Amino acid sequence: MQTRKSNMTTHRGHSRLWLEGKWLAKVGFQYHTPYFAKFHKGSVTLELNINGDRNVSGRDRKKTGDWTPIIDISANSINKSLGDGLAVLVTVESGLITITPDNEVQP
Repeated sequence: MQTRKSNMTTHRGHSRLWLEGKWLAKVGFQYHTPYFAKFHKGSVTLELNINGDRNVSGRDRKKTGDWTPIIDISANSINKSLGDGLAVLVTVESGLITITPDNEVQP
């Protein structure tokens, strides 16, 4: 299990969580992999599932076919789950990502 710090931004008036990098593939979140996003009070979980209603997106910056995974969630549900703070902790393990507020840096 590994924990990373990240920041939410806003996009078109909604909170936005953007996760990008090869580290996502190392825990199973590869380009086009289906997953479920579950919004709870105080956390958001992303769980790999063949029947998931979302897919990991990605980009091929160098046009080599080597896709970098991207998870982009922009919804009011994020605010309801995590509050209005921008700093979050992203805890990753195989097949599961948990996002919680980073209470150490919240106003």
